Amino acid sequence: MPPTSPNTYVLQVFLITAPAFILYGYNQAGLSALLDLPVVARLFPPIDTVLTSGSQEQTNSTKQGAVNACFQLGALIGSLSCSYFRDAWRRHKTILMAAVLALIGQVLQACSFELAQFIVGRLILGLGVGQLSVMVPLRQSESSKSRNRGRQVITAGMFICVGFSLSSWIDFGCSKVPYGSIQWRLPLALPCACSISIAASIMTFPESPRWLGTRHATNNLFQLKDDGSRLWWRFTLCMLIQLFQQTCRGNLISIYTTEIFGTNLGLSGDLPRILAATSLTWKLLCSFIAFAGIDRLGRRRVFIISGGMATCMIVMAIATSFPTSNTAASITAAGFIFIFSLCYPIGVLGGNFLYCNKIAPAHLRAAMSSVSTANHWLWNFVITMITPPALPSIGWKYYIVFACISSCIPAVVYFFFPETSHRSLEAIEQLFRDAPTIWQIVPMARDLPRGELPPAFVAPELKKDEGTHEEHREWA
Repeated sequence: MPPTSPNTYVLQVFLITAPAFILYGYNQAGLSALLDLPVVARLFPPIDTVLTSGSQEQTNSTKQGAVNACFQLGALIGSLSCSYFRDAWRRHKTILMAAVLALIGQVLQACSFELAQFIVGRLILGLGVGQLSVMVPLRQSESSKSRNRGRQVITAGMFICVGFSLSSWIDFGCSKVPYGSIQWRLPLALPCACSISIAASIMTFPESPRWLGTRHATNNLFQLKDDGSRLWWRFTLCMLIQLFQQTCRGNLISIYTTEIFGTNLGLSGDLPRILAATSLTWKLLCSFIAFAGIDRLGRRRVFIISGGMATCMIVMAIATSFPTSNTAASITAAGFIFIFSLCYPIGVLGGNFLYCNKIAPAHLRAAMSSVSTANHWLWNFVITMITPPALPSIGWKYYIVFACISSCIPAVVYFFFPETSHRSLEAIEQLFRDAPTIWQIVPMARDLPRGELPPAFVAPELKKDEGTHEEHREWA
């Protein structure tokens, strides 16, 4: 399998990776602001928190969180389904199916006149985006070269931020349109262009070379055995990094930023929406730090740097404990939302997908990616579901939970996560086989060869594939 040309890489990024992760970010962040529109509140009374108050508002906020979280629930099921389709369906066919599902879900959402139809559309949309969140980074990781794999896969996080930012500004702009239904239907319909781009172009690109090498391999996550390669430990690391990515409060800031600026900080008028859109645009700009540093600093360092989120959460908890009339406290809290948006994308917005694909063995890469990404969506669902009632009920105490979790990231990464930057997928495989204990994996990773296969080791999947060892060395 000859290497893919640079021009083909660029086309894949803009026609597949970009729209897939814009869909991810856009559909996560876009709905919460729309649910606060009076026209939506009147159309869907069970989730109305604008025209109600007291206990009815509290009940409706819980329902609103459930409706919002239907997307995450669908994504959880969609990512798990990739464990079934995985290699048998090819990477391309699964991505095509995911794009079609996302398109169907978007159409159902944008055309809804009943809450039940809206929920079904959101679930189907989640199914498609969940599958894309597994298969697109997996395919990209398998098709990238070791020297620039980090930058190529980290673009996922950048495009998630593009989706966050676009949804905020589009929602704000459409809220000023005088025609009621356009205020929310147009923002939900616009990302259909992303689904169409993926569906129309995916089959024109070459299949993943590593999929071709493992197409006859046994691929069942539930047949993991302790065969000396520490599969369960690698699976645990995948689950941990996805857990940290969701429970450090990153998507809480992205999804409920408008509500945080409005309800928690006591801002009113258009200011909460403008500040929310500005903070998400700032997050997009900060994501370029990860793009520039992921291959220079390595995976471990960017994960550890992101641990600075703990300080932001501590300050947020202190600042929001004061009454909303305290202007200084509100300004401090708003400022640390922006600092959080600096720390978060550096390590745990895109780097989590990259790391999971890098440490998984070739014959189980699709299955491990599927289940660990499902864990990502599970905690995403939990946070999205509980946040609307939690913010008004426990307030500042909610941030303490995220401060504790974020503070664990640097220590856990330092002791247990080996560096994978500039190491071939096969070298990482050999590392887990050779380390006498899990405590030795991290120090041994420092001595791995950079950018090429370890001596006297040829991965089993390369022996099965066509071509010479030299042709495959480029892909290691």
